[in-house]
Amino acid sequence: MYVFLAGRGKDPKDRLYEFCNSLYNKKVFLAPPWKEIYCNDTEIKQSFEEALEVYDHLFKIYSDFGYEVIELPKTSVESRADFVISHMKILHFR
Repeated sequence: MYVFLAGRGKDPKDRLYEFCNSLYNKKVFLAPPWKEIYCNDTEIKQSFEEALEVYDHLFKIYSDFGYEVIELPKTSVESRADFVISHMKILHFR
């Protein structure tokens, strides 16, 4: 309701679309499901196949909104962190 009121009568879906298209950075990091380390626990209820489906949807949605999706490599946590940090330096994050 707040989004609708804040949008001065605009449909919430239109406000969400406007919001997604007005973000300040068009690059997003996305971690793909990784079969070798995937496991269910008290927090993760979905199957690996469901995780793949969600990942595919997220990739498509981000791409459809004009984001450049940067896929994290399937490596150690340290290597992934270095990967993100190196990209952030390239993107001039501080």
